[in-house]
Amino acid sequence: MGPGARLHNAVKRSSNASQPSPNAPERRTDGTPAQAAFLYETNERIKMGYIKQKIRSKQKLPTWLFWVPSVLMRFMLLFYRIRVHDRNHYCQTAQGMIGLMWHNRLMFFAPIFPKVARRRTKAVVSASRDGQYVTDLISFFGLSSLRGSSSKKGAAALRGALEAIHEGWNVAFTPDGPRGPRYEMKPGPVIVASMTGAKIIPMSVNASRYWEVGS
Repeated sequence: MGPGARLHNAVKRSSNASQPSPNAPERRTDGTPAQAAFLYETNERIKMGYIKQKIRSKQKLPTWLFWVPSVLMRFMLLFYRIRVHDRNHYCQTAQGMIGLMWHNRLMFFAPIFPKVARRRTKAVVSASRDGQYVTDLISFFGLSSLRGSSSKKGAAALRGALEAIHEGWNVAFTPDGPRGPRYEMKPGPVIVASMTGAKIIPMSVNASRYWEVGS
């Protein structure tokens, strides 16, 4: 067989290979249910991404929005059995003191403590967007805020804490927040205590049963 015949046979085999098998399923060019579902999911992801971006672009949401979770938290506490261990009656008498609580014990700190204690306390809250959410939420429980943390506006938070202590306010810190590491104390509360002579009161809110969310 000459080169021309071999080339002719190779082209013929290639042409036959490109033809679909008569037993092969027909390929549809119109939209299938799978394609429609994929396009719908993609479109929804784009929409959700846009919504998240719009929310994240706002440093401040309307304060009244946080009234809803504050009411929900109060409602939840109606079904809890709460025991307060306060042998020295600091909740009722503390003034010009420093309270410490780990960041992952923070959620029910505001609604559980007595109103008289909340009215005399300023909480040091991160200057981030999430910190603004916390500030707006705890305002519905009568807690004031000092904005700043070890990673952002720390000097402003330190000055605010010193002024608050001198004015007779209690100041609450989460010494391992907001970025952690968890249970690793930052120096801020100790600096404030050494400069003012204020007592440091460790606090905690614990639950016998709970769900933990990775966040």
